[in-house]
Amino acid sequence: MRALLALAALLLAACGPTRPDPPPEYRVIEVPVRVYVPIDEKYTEPCEWERRAPIERMPEVSRQRKHCLEVYEADRETIRQIQGTPVPEQRGDAHERTESHR
Repeated sequence: MRALLALAALLLAACGPTRPDPPPEYRVIEVPVRVYVPIDEKYTEPCEWERRAPIERMPEVSRQRKHCLEVYEADRETIRQIQGTPVPEQRGDAHERTESHR
């Protein structure tokens, strides 16, 4: 019985790894990151005008809407100047953009 136990232990010990696994290869992968310019809240505040009014007040309501549209257009132009041009898309596989290895 002891002989069988010793034989089983010997066979199991022979099945173990003979050398440790090599460490995995590490590399740095560069990932494109879009950066957005923060926009001041004063350029994104809503402009208020009267939504419902009697027909007699329509010229005044129309002036309010026109004023808000002019404010919105001016704010959009300012935002365009702050943002600049859009970030160009990078094409290709992530492995193609990998430059350095560790």
